[in-house]
Amino acid sequence: MNNTWAVMCGMIRVEFEFCSMLAYLCELRKNGEIDGIIFSTWEGGAQGYESMLEKLGVIVLESKPLEQESEYGEMVFLRQGTQLKAALDLLSNDAYILKCRTDYSNYEVNRIMPTIRKLNDTDLKTAEFGEFKPLFENRVVVFGYSVNDLFSSGDIVFYGKASDIRNMIVLEDTKLAYASKVESDAWFFAGIFAHKYPIIGDYFRYLYPGFRNKVFEMAADKENFELPEVLNKLYALYFVIAYCNFIFYYLEAGEEFSKTPDPNEYELGLKDIFFGNARYGIKRIKANLDIRNYSIIDQIVNGKLADSNGYRKLYSEIKKIRDVSDYGISLQMTNEDIQDLKEWGEQNFIKSDDGWAKDIVKAEKNTNNCGYDEALDILFDRFEVGEREKKIIKDISCSAKGYYNMESEYLAELKEINYKLYKKVLFSLIRHDSSKAIQEFKELIANGDMDDLEKQEANFIIKKFKL
Repeated sequence: MNNTWAVMCGMIRVEFEFCSMLAYLCELRKNGEIDGIIFSTWEGGAQGYESMLEKLGVIVLESKPLEQESEYGEMVFLRQGTQLKAALDLLSNDAYILKCRTDYSNYEVNRIMPTIRKLNDTDLKTAEFGEFKPLFENRVVVFGYSVNDLFSSGDIVFYGKASDIRNMIVLEDTKLAYASKVESDAWFFAGIFAHKYPIIGDYFRYLYPGFRNKVFEMAADKENFELPEVLNKLYALYFVIAYCNFIFYYLEAGEEFSKTPDPNEYELGLKDIFFGNARYGIKRIKANLDIRNYSIIDQIVNGKLADSNGYRKLYSEIKKIRDVSDYGISLQMTNEDIQDLKEWGEQNFIKSDDGWAKDIVKAEKNTNNCGYDEALDILFDRFEVGEREKKIIKDISCSAKGYYNMESEYLAELKEINYKLYKKVLFSLIRHDSSKAIQEFKELIANGDMDDLEKQEANFIIKKFKL
């Protein structure tokens, strides 16, 4: 493809890996397979290498380092994502990106290049699937698609168009956003879909990371394997996302791509997808069960697996995603789904009582329909407010005249008729930079006329405004 750039991200931690990888990228550039090389690192990351990088014609991009405010796993993604996005800013949206790292990348780049060479512009165009529309304009090339660890497709090396890569990367701390530390090799590809589809976000909130290990504990009858309803919905969407937005043909040792199953020779079924079939590129690699041949995804979503009750249920959900507008967006998990999952786990997992699924608590509509006056009686009961104070509170809260102006207008009166309430309004008024309120607050501090709760609030104001 024309206008293709290699982007190396990271610090030079292992010099041999960095230099040997860079030499290979130079060879790709010489052969016309890439047009340029960008080394995206932190300030000072190229120190000692400036002269050789200049001789090699490598663009060096240094960014301000991120502070270590998240756990290490989160920082791997945030650092790599930040460096990659910085490099994307140097390139046009129609450029193709071969993303790699300063380490670990030699093996991976050598494995992905045959796939890139195999694909043309038409192959890389995303696929529409009935009413379901892809989120990318062009497919992103990855190494595989994990069955048990959703979206784990290898973050060290991948390939795609700059516009799609830019949209794909969601820079956020997943521990804060989903209460789960999502690994970098999944979140690079998952973030955009977790934000678009509620059930994908629910997976990361309630099933991650416990569920990804449970696939290897399944003791079910493989021939009659079935997923519970909520997992049929989740996996239907997950496989359709893969079909439309990604592509992968993993190069095996011996320089051969994973075989495409011949239905006359062997008919793949649901058991192969969830229990593996190494001969046809569904392999367990360490903690992942990976699909490494895109044609298998094509068979899953287009009704080509061996007939079984389990596959009919999964395919029924796939057809709904295909035929019903926004069906995928409507999917989300409920606590009833979680309880069904736990029951299913007790029947299918060797160990099922280790908290692999988290309970869901959702807000429910309250039948208490009290209005403003009733709420005031409850909220300000401890201040012994009379009708006059209630009117003042209501005027402050509900006037278009301005909160600050109304507080100032009533402050002196409140000091006379309700000293406790006066202090609370005074604390609020200080936050609007009222010099009169600050002076009265200082007098209040000097007199020591506050209970323990008021002292806590006053201490916050003192620290906030350096009084």
